[in-house]
Amino acid sequence: MPSDLQQLSPEPFQEEKLPPPSQKIPGIQPPGSHSGTPLTSRIISSLSFIQKYSILPFAGFSLIHLSSVVVLPALFGVDAGNEAIDVGRELYQTANLEPIVLGSVVAHVASGVLLNILRKLIDLRKHGIANKASKGKKKPVAKPRNNEGTVNDVNEGLGGVLSILGFSSIKSITYRWFGVSPLSFSGYVLIPLLAGHVLKMRVNPLLVDGDSSYVDLSYMSYALSTSRVVFPFYVFLVFVGAYHMVSGSNRLLGLFSRKARKVAYIVIYSLLSLSVVSLVNILRMPPVVASMAERFSRYIDYI
Repeated sequence: MPSDLQQLSPEPFQEEKLPPPSQKIPGIQPPGSHSGTPLTSRIISSLSFIQKYSILPFAGFSLIHLSSVVVLPALFGVDAGNEAIDVGRELYQTANLEPIVLGSVVAHVASGVLLNILRKLIDLRKHGIANKASKGKKKPVAKPRNNEGTVNDVNEGLGGVLSILGFSSIKSITYRWFGVSPLSFSGYVLIPLLAGHVLKMRVNPLLVDGDSSYVDLSYMSYALSTSRVVFPFYVFLVFVGAYHMVSGSNRLLGLFSRKARKVAYIVIYSLLSLSVVSLVNILRMPPVVASMAERFSRYIDYI
């Protein structure tokens, strides 16, 4: 043994203790935390709550309205649809309920827009401009890890029609091109569509006659007969609205399995098909003439 080596006495090993998970480690963000302040986190939580549950009154109205103008005219004829419209008018076109329905939409849209803006700002602050520039690049997507084909990424929407057949779900076009989820994108598209519908069907009759009691499927028939744009407009409105409501319901209830998405596609395309049949039946109604045709013309042209 070389002479420069020395024997040392053994010393006990001191194990370095790591801080508990609840304690903040310098330089490391706790899991699930926002990069913003606690105030920002509270604002995001509040906006998320408002966005999720404020839409419930409008969702109830939409079910009644879709039944009267899409489902019943398609399956049972326009007379059944007009009767349902009269019943629905008594339910939601009142001084107490109509402001609640309108406020429901405003709260849902405003909270959703603010929430997306706030999240974008936090993401930009956290990752910088480089992350935003690389967002649009297509990345490989892993196949579902289980037989249910669960899709938990909101940016994949319903995963694409082929995903329900067992193919891998992919990032949606809206996310790759615009950086927003299909649910948010459909909501933004729905805003001008709904605004145009409400303007012609509710606001203009109120401004012309003081109420909208004359608005029924005969008014829709007159509008369809006077413009070729009306038919595709309402088909598109039903499709976008159905996608937004069904996809949003799945997200709210946490339904992401392949079976849930298959049911969602069935509901969406069933409503789309019924809307086409309903519009064809409405278009075949007897033509509106005389004073009623003049009134409907003022409704359409007022604004």
